[in-house]
Amino acid sequence: MPRLPAGTVLLSRLNPMARRNRTTDPHTPFAADGVRLAFGRDASDDIVHVLRVLEGGVGPYTCPGCGGGVFARAGSRRPHFAHAVAPSDGKQNPACASGQMTALHQFAQRLLVEGRTLTLPVVAAGDGEERIQRFAKHSRTFEHAASEQPVDSIRPDVVMWTGANVLHVEVYVTHACPPEKIEAVRAAGHAMLEIDLSKGERDVTQPGLGDWILHEAPRHWIYNRHLPEIEAVIADKREADRREKAAEEERLLTKAADELKAAYRRSERAALSHDPYLHPTVSRAEEGGWMHLIDGFDALAPGLFHVHPARWKSEILTSILRVHRGKSAEEVADALSSEKLVDRKLSDRTLDDYEVGKRAGLPMLAEVVEDYLKFLERSGAAHDSCDHWTLDASFHRLLEQQGAREATRASELRARDRRFVSLVESLEAIRLELLDHDAEAFEAGYLAWLESPFRGSAPVAIAEAGGPAWDELKRDLSAILKCIREGLPDPAPPNLGMPYVDEAMEKGIARRLQRVADEQDRVRRQEEQKAQGLARQAEQRVADIRKEAVDSLGSEAEKWLATYLVARRATPEELARRSERTLEHARQALRDAVALRKDMNRSGTKRGW
Repeated sequence: MPRLPAGTVLLSRLNPMARRNRTTDPHTPFAADGVRLAFGRDASDDIVHVLRVLEGGVGPYTCPGCGGGVFARAGSRRPHFAHAVAPSDGKQNPACASGQMTALHQFAQRLLVEGRTLTLPVVAAGDGEERIQRFAKHSRTFEHAASEQPVDSIRPDVVMWTGANVLHVEVYVTHACPPEKIEAVRAAGHAMLEIDLSKGERDVTQPGLGDWILHEAPRHWIYNRHLPEIEAVIADKREADRREKAAEEERLLTKAADELKAAYRRSERAALSHDPYLHPTVSRAEEGGWMHLIDGFDALAPGLFHVHPARWKSEILTSILRVHRGKSAEEVADALSSEKLVDRKLSDRTLDDYEVGKRAGLPMLAEVVEDYLKFLERSGAAHDSCDHWTLDASFHRLLEQQGAREATRASELRARDRRFVSLVESLEAIRLELLDHDAEAFEAGYLAWLESPFRGSAPVAIAEAGGPAWDELKRDLSAILKCIREGLPDPAPPNLGMPYVDEAMEKGIARRLQRVADEQDRVRRQEEQKAQGLARQAEQRVADIRKEAVDSLGSEAEKWLATYLVARRATPEELARRSERTLEHARQALRDAVALRKDMNRSGTKRGW
């Protein structure tokens, strides 16, 4: 908004609720405070504001839109013009909906024609770093001006000119300049700008509104002869930038493709250098007679993998496609990747940057896999059902039969390996028991023994064949080792022709016999020591009861100790000699004897114990 002169009255200040009362009525955009009709036309055909009329204007006044009579009204909320009552029906004109807009539009036209001065906007185009400006915003005064004057097929709101310099001005109140008019102006090459009054405040006094329309209201060029030149310069610059960017992108694309091709060649050499027949899945294909399903397809882009092509193709046949629901080509590729058969760096680059991979001549991993799956379909080994690949039933049965045979053979090999391990462990245990022999002579003797036949076969052959002969050999080896270690069984088992074993078993039996004798001697000594200890304990108990009897009975102690106790069927001394428990019986008898003597002393009688 322009800076207004001192004392300017704003209607929006008179009513803070005015901005909430806006409607879709055409009058409302003119008066932002909600006044329906703020301007009227006086007797001199000038546009006047209602505030000026209320301050002392002279009528009559008419509506700028419909031409009907209006009068100024202070109003309960805002001052405004109201339509006069029509004589015919006694009602106000309800159809007038353009008075306010017509007033502003005509006021702006008259202002431009009479003043012939206005501020021209900048002449510029583009944005950011590409924005180019030829002329800055400036004020311009023209020699002549006219409103609604047709030029060719165009009727601008105002035409302003000085000599040959002509400017067309459009005033935008409710409707912007239509597209057909803009096209006509540009086709004719006329300079035209548009002043936008649609969003400005309308409740200022007439002098303030005029200054705002001429210099401050938003405006822009509809056409200026310099704009095409600027746009052409910008377009040329953008085209140059585009070509430069395209050239840089091409250079980077070529460089990335060359780097990808070099990396691919290294990966391809590494993959093809592997011997695929070292892997069980490829050996299985050779044994099963279906190697043609691997060698018959020349894999595209083998460098996308870090294994030989035969390796990943056999993995697809023997494992990945053996799912009943089937897998798509992408899922098969993911399965190969999860098995760590894929060079992830190369495959991810071809997937993430398709243009680079295409420039390098490399297909995507899923394309390579799909080509192989289609080859299998042509060979009758697989089929596609709605992009879900599965093995053919006959080939699936072939794999199952081959797998069963291989499982049986693997089980037999594991059992054979366990027998060999058991044989070696038994011989190693025997060797550890014979450390006093020369190691080299011992090893040579046992190596010869392993290959020497006995019972119809050599020990190595027996271990390889298994069966009852192996079970018997294993029992004999266990018996020999037990005889060497423990001397059992006795007599010694057959030596099976093994060197140094007879002597070792004899020593083992001798050690066992010596251990038995030593154990018997130890038990005898323990029994003697125990008997001696018991005797010492018995003598100690007898000494204890004697001392207690002497302390309690004095001179009669010996007589009491030899007294036969009928209830215990022994003398006190014999009871003490037997055990701790019977010693307690003797002590109880001693207490009874002491009590009896006290009783005899009190009564003066003499009785035996």
